[in-house]
Amino acid sequence: GQNFGEAGGGTVLGQLDGTYLFSPTLTFKGGYLRMLEPVAAYGMFRDDRVSAEARALLGGKLTLHAMGMVDFLSFSGNRGDTVVTVDAGPEYQFRPWLTGAAGYMLSNRSSSVDGGGLNYTRHEGYARLSVTY
Repeated sequence: GQNFGEAGGGTVLGQLDGTYLFSPTLTFKGGYLRMLEPVAAYGMFRDDRVSAEARALLGGKLTLHAMGMVDFLSFSGNRGDTVVTVDAGPEYQFRPWLTGAAGYMLSNRSSSVDGGGLNYTRHEGYARLSVTY
């Protein structure tokens, strides 16, 4: 990726993902992602993300999942942020075309810069109903 603006600079962009099928009902995934994104106050930031996920199928209909990510955000200048996200919950297949899910997500962001809203911890519960056709 290349920043053609005044700040200039560039880096290699990429994504590497891997999946390990431990058994027909248990899967592990892991990955690394590097990307550049524009941001108004700093011009650009780089995101280096490391992620891991585990999924277990129980009884052919119920899936349990747990996922974790760590994002290392580097901004122009001396600012660096770290975002840690954890997500876990069940998913149930009612019909081949109807799936319901619920879960809990915890996010924590810490920044090297003090300021309102930059450092936070967020707790989120969610429910989802998906129709596939």
